[in-house]
Amino acid sequence: MLVNSQMKKYLDELEQARERVEKQNQNQKRVKARKAKKAKTRLRNVELRSIEPFIFPTFIEWDGCVLLKQKNGSDLPPHFTPSKFIIDRTAFEAFHNHIHISDIFEDIIEPIQLLGIGVNMIEIWAAVLYRQFKGERNFYLVLSYDGEEAVLRFYSVRQDEPPWITVDSLDSYLDGVMVIEV
Repeated sequence: MLVNSQMKKYLDELEQARERVEKQNQNQKRVKARKAKKAKTRLRNVELRSIEPFIFPTFIEWDGCVLLKQKNGSDLPPHFTPSKFIIDRTAFEAFHNHIHISDIFEDIIEPIQLLGIGVNMIEIWAAVLYRQFKGERNFYLVLSYDGEEAVLRFYSVRQDEPPWITVDSLDSYLDGVMVIEV
């Protein structure tokens, strides 16, 4: 796993937030034990069906590309055609295979929570890609975070196309960036 210096700061902030939540949870447990009838726990209801395709992803092969299966999968053209903005299959995958985590978890109040979810999701996606393609293909999974929004994406590494992200110069990016190579 590669991270730039900005992502290191965000991950430190995430760890501090997790420690605060743990401390709050411990305090809540003590209060709950003393005042069981008065204590109220706020639970967020997340409809699992709506997020399941992202938490437990399905990847499909399409015209030399590996794609995250999405609702609009039937909207794919019959084959890949380069354009002015999407010049090759690597760029197409990086575009098609990106999700804004806040679009999935709309009820999250603290942006740092989006980063925490993204860190968990990137590890799941990496494991699923590895298991499904058994090392026959290499991928870069990229999690970016700007303090407000977390974006997760992946693409295949190809010898005949430039990478979507330059892993040798992650610190040149303004956002926090984490890259996992599978």
